[in-house]
Amino acid sequence: MTQDVGDFRRLAAAEARAGRVYPPLILTDKRSWPRGTRRATGRLVRALDALLRSDMTIEGEHWLTPVD
Repeated sequence: MTQDVGDFRRLAAAEARAGRVYPPLILTDKRSWPRGTRRATGRLVRALDALLRSDMTIEGEHWLTPVD
């Protein structure tokens, strides 16, 4: 999981070009997920928990969305 979308997309693209398997990317953005507050951390944990409990198969990249 990262907010560093540009760098991780480049790394994933390089792995794909080389024919290697890479883990899915869970992406966040600074607007939806501001750093540095307890509330933001709790929201992030709840969203990750909901994602992991879902039946969704994560492949490639997935933008994490708040659940509250």
